Amino acid sequence: MNFELSCNERRVFSASRKRYFYFIGTILIGIGAAGLLYTADKTSNFYGILLIGGIMNLAIAIVGKYYTKESNFITINSENIEFKNSMQKANSFLMQDLLDIRIECDKAEFIAKDQRVGSYDFSIYSELEKMNIHKALFKIKSHHKLS
Repeated sequence: MNFELSCNERRVFSASRKRYFYFIGTILIGIGAAGLLYTADKTSNFYGILLIGGIMNLAIAIVGKYYTKESNFITINSENIEFKNSMQKANSFLMQDLLDIRIECDKAEFIAKDQRVGSYDFSIYSELEKMNIHKALFKIKSHHKLS
């Protein structure tokens, strides 16, 4: 059995996070613009910075994605399971060394006979891809008669 799935992209903001950036951006633009219009002293630089910060927040909300790319993958074959979550190093477990696979909603824990534990979070994938991961893991669990 061979199964491979990978994702190397920037995640999209949730609706509440987008609203937050729009809200903060609007407030900063309002304060910055009002400050620039009604003051003529040295504090006008401060209001200019607020205005630029507000514009940046609106731009971030419009783009709607995180700046960093997430690199996730899982590879399952007849000899081993290899997986990597974003910002973590890759883990690998030999099939013969697996003691158990615990599958929860969007997470799988791999427990080896030497008590090593590896955790793989697959919440970044679509529902169809999550279902395929579940099927592949259940197939391994039943084929290798893991507890």
